[in-house]
Amino acid sequence: MTIYRHTQFGYGVVGLLLAGIVLLVAVGLIFGWGPGVIPVLCTLVLLLPFFSFMTVEVGEGRLSFQMGIFPLKKRIPLKNIREVMPVKNCWYEGLGIHLTSGGWLYNVSGTEAVEVHLRSGGSLRIGTDEPAELIAAISRGTAS
Repeated sequence: MTIYRHTQFGYGVVGLLLAGIVLLVAVGLIFGWGPGVIPVLCTLVLLLPFFSFMTVEVGEGRLSFQMGIFPLKKRIPLKNIREVMPVKNCWYEGLGIHLTSGGWLYNVSGTEAVEVHLRSGGSLRIGTDEPAELIAAISRGTAS
């Protein structure tokens, strides 16, 4: 049974990728399609479906989340979660998937996130525009 499911559109990531695509198309049209322009342009276009949204679910004894159409879904058993709290990411911690001072960050838009502390001692941050709802769902899931 799913307690919570939310998909957040990545305005930040999509905006940056589209700006890069427009810039590279302009460079190609004005200065020519040099050897580096096409591969970088193709890479940005291919990244769009992988980082344009993120879906987070709580249910069936686990917290899971997936970036875009990326085939891998991160799953964390709820019994492995020690604590969750709302946090604000600094603007320079950015978007995407990478290591930060608060552990691994999974974020497609904005600065709001939920920091998940694991019983093993590790932590990670999940970017969301619904931190209170996600925390409530994880709390309900860990209580049952």
